[in-house]
Amino acid sequence: KSSSTSSDRELEEATKRMNSIERRLLEIESSHTQSANDSSKDVEVALRVYQKQILSKLIEVREKLVNEVGDYAELRAERDTLHLENVALRKESDRMNYRIKHLIK
Repeated sequence: KSSSTSSDRELEEATKRMNSIERRLLEIESSHTQSANDSSKDVEVALRVYQKQILSKLIEVREKLVNEVGDYAELRAERDTLHLENVALRKESDRMNYRIKHLIK
């Protein structure tokens, strides 16, 4: 009987230690899962911040492009107007030069 009771005690102690080890393993796994979730949340937050920064920079670039394209459109319109005026003045100058040549002869 004494060997039976000491075996029972050893078995009980071994079972308690196994339960304790199993409980600690579950705690470790749980904390590891929690830290993985926390780090993925941190990554998501960092990604959102980065996306907002990039978006604001892109908006600035778009505004600059719109302003510059507007300036180019104005310059093109002015250039076209001046070109037409130049052509008209050249025609008039050629006509006047022709008249002068005939009057001088």
